[in-house]
Amino acid sequence: MNSPVFNSILEEIKQLSFEEQLFLSKHLEQITQNQDRSVIYRSRLAAIQSHKPEILNLAAQYGISNIRIFSLTEEEGGRKNNEFDFLVDLQPDKTLLNLSGFMMDLRDLLNFKIFVFTENSLKEAYRNKIVQKAIEL
Repeated sequence: MNSPVFNSILEEIKQLSFEEQLFLSKHLEQITQNQDRSVIYRSRLAAIQSHKPEILNLAAQYGISNIRIFSLTEEEGGRKNNEFDFLVDLQPDKTLLNLSGFMMDLRDLLNFKIFVFTENSLKEAYRNKIVQKAIEL
């Protein structure tokens, strides 16, 4: 970027003390990280939505229904850098192998790490919050 405004900003930064430059640097890094997370969040949500037919097809193969997605912040007990997980119902005659197979196929399809849960597999402390936040695929 080579613009008069940018060059003016660079000149102003040069006049700051080392401590002020360090503070500014940390603040800009934090802003960038937050923007990166929102970009990742939106791109992953778009990927999930664009693959909805394939996801529903995989679910049917594994005996899975009522597919919902959710995202918890770290403050809510979510994991860092993991924007989405799936909440599903598993047919009574299916096992954790079906759930695991579905999760692995979803990861291959979406090209990012996700986890798949049933309501019963959720920790009780998080269950109500997740069920409330989960949205239908």
